[in-house]
Amino acid sequence: MSRTTDLEKELKKSARRALTEKITASILLIVFGVILLVYTDAAVEIAVKILGAFFVISGAVLIVNFLMDRSGWRSVANVVLGTILIILGVWIFMKPQYLVAAFGIIAGAIIAANGVIDIKDTITIVKKGNKKWYIPLIIGLAAIVFGLLCIFKPWGISNIIVTFVGVIMIMTGVTDLVVIGTGVQTVNAVKQDLTAVDTTAEEITHEEAKTADSAAPQEDKGPTEQK
Repeated sequence: MSRTTDLEKELKKSARRALTEKITASILLIVFGVILLVYTDAAVEIAVKILGAFFVISGAVLIVNFLMDRSGWRSVANVVLGTILIILGVWIFMKPQYLVAAFGIIAGAIIAANGVIDIKDTITIVKKGNKKWYIPLIIGLAAIVFGLLCIFKPWGISNIIVTFVGVIMIMTGVTDLVVIGTGVQTVNAVKQDLTAVDTTAEEITHEEAKTADSAAPQEDKGPTEQK
């Protein structure tokens, strides 16, 4: 009996811990999402610098591996790759705006190219007599305009992505909190129902026992013996 009680306590403790961790994670998602929305430019720069620091650390690890084991061509390759990663990481860390610009230009070129393809598809749709030819045309023109904006304003695409990520984080955190709250309410309701059922069952059992006692035949004790 004591082992069962200890197991129940441990399960309840684990459930509370998991619930606390889930609530904490949801709140952190909301907080970081708000930070990304408020400090978008700083978030982009920090993210790029973190990438640069990661490259530097990865390169340093490769060089340390070479110093510990200098046998084989792989060691030489580790030194070359490690040196490249360190140089690239330092450059990214010191000049994060260049990487952001390169990313925006590449992304803008891809988006604009897709827009041109959509307009080309529009011509094919018009030739086939489709009445909804304007849909790919609008999408294509919008893609070209957005792609050109990314090319000439590369920092903007990064800000848009960070803003989008911030919104998703906030929505995820809020949704998780709503789901947790609903789950807790459901569990409490089930507990109350079970308690009510147990109480009703005990009352019924007690009433049945009383009815059985009152319905039981009385024993005939017989005449009292005379001395």
